[in-house]
Amino acid sequence: MQIGDRTPAGWLRIVPVLIAGAAITIAATGIVLAQGGSVGGSIGKKGQSVSGSQQVVVPKRARPEPRPVNPRKSRAATKAAKPEARATRSLSGLWRWTGQCTRFTEPYTGTLTISQSGNTFSASHGGTNMWDSGTISNGRISGNRVSFVRTFGQYSDHLNLSLSSSGSTMRMAGTISTAHSGQCQMRFTKN
Repeated sequence: MQIGDRTPAGWLRIVPVLIAGAAITIAATGIVLAQGGSVGGSIGKKGQSVSGSQQVVVPKRARPEPRPVNPRKSRAATKAAKPEARATRSLSGLWRWTGQCTRFTEPYTGTLTISQSGNTFSASHGGTNMWDSGTISNGRISGNRVSFVRTFGQYSDHLNLSLSSSGSTMRMAGTISTAHSGQCQMRFTKN
């Protein structure tokens, strides 16, 4: 078929294509071609002619009516929805510590007395031996992490420890690299 072919044979070739295109268009747009109903009866609505127009009204979904608020249930639901922040135990008190370092076979030992205020703390060594001295500064608590700086003579060590507890016992542990003793496994325990 050539463009502009108006012979019956030309039309017979194009008609199926037009019908298929129309069917796809109708299916894609969701147009309804027939009105459902029972046999008999009137067509359309009362008060309108057959040629009249009608606006299509899409029914809105019914919204459930709000329930009255019960203050007790409301607070309980809020508490259930938000997990309570874990109650943090105080670091304040006497801690025993050990430091097992790669350059020495015997561990360093000592005590540390911590005084906590909010999420910061200060501490002092117990002076139980030569290594159990120095100053503690910048004590901070964030979740289950505890950090501070220990200064001993010319050395400063930054400790970043994990905090855990079991029953009434609290523990802090971590690894530090020091210039004087090599890598050290630090453990602190408070009963």
